Amino acid sequence: VLALLKDAYQRRDRVSLVTYSGRSAELVLPFTSSVEAAKHYLENVPFGGTTPMASGMLVGLDTLIREVKKEPSAVPIMVIVTDGTANVPLHLGGSIKREILKVCSRRVGSKVNALIVDISENGSDLAMGISGACGGRYYHPRSLSKEALYSAIKKERDDKASQKAN
Repeated sequence: VLALLKDAYQRRDRVSLVTYSGRSAELVLPFTSSVEAAKHYLENVPFGGTTPMASGMLVGLDTLIREVKKEPSAVPIMVIVTDGTANVPLHLGGSIKREILKVCSRRVGSKVNALIVDISENGSDLAMGISGACGGRYYHPRSLSKEALYSAIKKERDDKASQKAN
């Protein structure tokens, strides 16, 4: 993410970060091009525990939609980095899969692009399903490295920017 932010700073792009754990998601880094601010937030991201994926996707989508309203020329890309697990619904007793599909259907009606980066060892059916439902690109790196992740996100951004220009 720091490499992306450095690249974004040079291109005058902005990035944001939503984390999801516990029972809900949180916007931990509002849109910025500040490498220092991002580094501060990234160093404190909690990992492990429960995975309220639909909540994370919803907060990310809403954040991007608000940004596009402020900056209509933006090329918004929601990058979902997942190990393919989701074990907390938005609402008690809710269907996790149905909630994720509902967020995906909202994404399809927006101007937000999606890139699903599957960091599970052998590929995740859930991550592939999210990609299909969201109409986004699915990416599973052969070996997870910051370079592979950076390349996938950069390619998605460049592809969407060139499509928008045409």
